[in-house]
Parts: sequence; structure tokens; C-alpha cells
Amino acid sequence: MSTSTPTSQSTYPSPNQPLSTMGPADELLDPRRRDLIARLSRFMENPETDSIGWACLWFADLSTMEDLIKACEQNPPTVSRHISAALKKNDQRAQAIRAWASARSSEDSGEPSADEESDTEEPPTKKRRLTSDPCRAKELCEERDDEKCVLTGCTVPVEVVHIIPRSLGKGEEGLSDFWEALECYWSSENVSAWKEQVLDPDGVDTCSNLMCLVNVARRLWELAVFALKPLSLSEDKRQLEVQFYWLPMNRYRQTMPVTAIPSPFPHDLSSTNAGYTTVLRNIVTHSTICSGDIFTFKTDDPVGHPLPSMQLLNMQWILTRVLALSGAAWVTEEEEDQ
Repeated sequence: MSTSTPTSQSTYPSPNQPLSTMGPADELLDPRRRDLIARLSRFMENPETDSIGWACLWFADLSTMEDLIKACEQNPPTVSRHISAALKKNDQRAQAIRAWASARSSEDSGEPSADEESDTEEPPTKKRRLTSDPCRAKELCEERDDEKCVLTGCTVPVEVVHIIPRSLGKGEEGLSDFWEALECYWSSENVSAWKEQVLDPDGVDTCSNLMCLVNVARRLWELAVFALKPLSLSEDKRQLEVQFYWLPMNRYRQTMPVTAIPSPFPHDLSSTNAGYTTVLRNIVTHSTICSGDIFTFKTDDPVGHPLPSMQLLNMQWILTRVLALSGAAWVTEEEEDQ
């Protein structure tokens, strides 16, 4: 039905490239962002947080930080207390970001859950939506991707993977903390766009939220060891370009200054780091998949077999890098509670 085509080599930055195209975490190199974080810290009673809050700041929307600073300047005492409370180590934010990580690793499956397959009496239309749509979406994804991993080209063992975890699409009730935490760092426009897609009745169990990955790639993605940067979608919606980046593996820290400067994400990795070396190879090109490699996903039927959603990929791109920088994908509950 479709193919995914890797480039023959990675794309690395040249001296003439703009900052926005240079690597997997350009935000960490942005002097304007560093200045805004420093200015925000001056309004905090105690300018420290955990590595999750710190990582969120480094990938937050600049406009959101600017709005916070303006509010602090207009009403310093009241807003400063609010800022301090919002940015310091906080269970709501930690649970929200960790929910993203744990949902991907524990629940993400192309198959409907046992609850969804129950015999609870419900209107026929609703029951049909719950029991049939996930299975049909999985079939459409397999047809679109030709039952091959979109990165390696392998056919066994391939799994259908959700871009956005299924648990986040089960209605807004019970997930208000997750969305409220995002709204502290990202603009209401961005968060609303994500919610619109995720909370749509068919927003999660659809072909546009699924892709085929070989099992090891799926697990690495769940652990934020790599991320996919959405680049462009063709006008006819038949081709989608994404860029692959290996991400550094960091440790969760309970306390750190909000102004701590993170190390840049390397743009030229060919495997995982930190002593846990794992590589991915493409069986079509017989080459190792490296940071900067561009993949083109294709479909012959953009209506019946749509490509992955750019909005959902963008949400994945941001939150996966937050997980990587913060170490939240690896932290245990015991470590977090110490």
C-alpha cells in the first residue's frame, strides 16, 4: 500500500544553516530562551525545580514564558508566588509527564483492551465504535505500511504502535492534570490543537495515530531513546517527511536550578549512548540509522489510509524530548519520592 524511504545518509548542519534546522534540540542553544528562563527565575522565591520542570522550561513555547514574565512584572507578589508554585518540583506535573511515558510503555497496543471488548450493554453504535474501530485502524495501518517497520523495513517482529498513547484518548475526565500541566508551558493554541485531535471520538484509534515499528524500535521510542521530527506533508497528503534523531539518556534529578544550562543534544549519533549501545539498521539500504536521517512515509490513499498526523507527531516530538532531557522515562517511583 505504501512505502517508507530512508535517505542514503544523514543530514548534518552546515555553517550557513539557520538555527532552526541544525539539530534535535535547537531550543537548548537559543540565547533568547536562556534569557527568558533567567528572568523568570528572578521572580521565584526558590529558583529550583526537579529535572522534569526544568526540561519543560527548555522546550516550552517562548510566548508562554514571555506572558508569565509580563504577568510577574505587572503584579509581582501575587504572580511570583504562582510562578514559584508552578515551576518548583510538583507532583501534578511529574505525574503528567510520567503518565505520557508509562502510558506508552504499559498500555500502548494496536489491540483493544479487555474493557473495550466487554459485553456491557451499550447502544449498538457506541459498541461498534469501541470494539471494531481499533481493530480496523490496526488493519489500515498494516495495509498502509505494508506490514513493515517504517524505519528498518523489517517484517518480523513488527507491531502497530500508537503515536499518542491510547489512554490519553479515553476522554478528558481523569486527565485534567495532564492537560493543565501542559498549559503551564505551551500555548493554549498548541494545547487546544493537541486536545482536539486526541480527544476526538476517533482521534487515537485511527490510522493517522498509528505506525508499524519493529519491536526493538518500539521499545526504544517508548523510552525516549529516539524521536521523530515531523518536517513536511505534501499538498496531496501522500508523502510525509520525518527526521530521525537519537536522544541522550539522562538521569532524573530531584533538585536543580532552573537556570542550569543543559548540554546540547548531539546531532550526529549512530546509536544510543551512556554505555547502552543499541543500533537500528535499515534492511533496504543496509545502513545504520543515524541522527539526521530523513524518512519519507507514503500512502496511495490519503483518505482511506491516511499518513501519521503532523499535529500528533509534533506533540510526540516535544514530549519525547522532555522525557529524554529530564530522565523521566527511566525514573522509578522510589527515586522520584526520595
